[in-house]
Amino acid sequence: MATQADVDALIMAIASNVAEVRFSDGRSVKYRSIGEMRDALGVLRQEMTTVPFNRTTLSSFSRA
Repeated sequence: MATQADVDALIMAIASNVAEVRFSDGRSVKYRSIGEMRDALGVLRQEMTTVPFNRTTLSSFSRA
């Protein structure tokens, strides 16, 4: 799951024109282009706005 620190790290790398980014979980990614970095930023932002949820259905029955 993406964190704000991951988004910030990628934004800083794009602004600095640096192709390698170290994320908050310790992994390092080397991008081939600014376009690829922008695509990755879009994915991270999408992950940040997606709210995971569990769907539970409750039913009740009664005899009238």
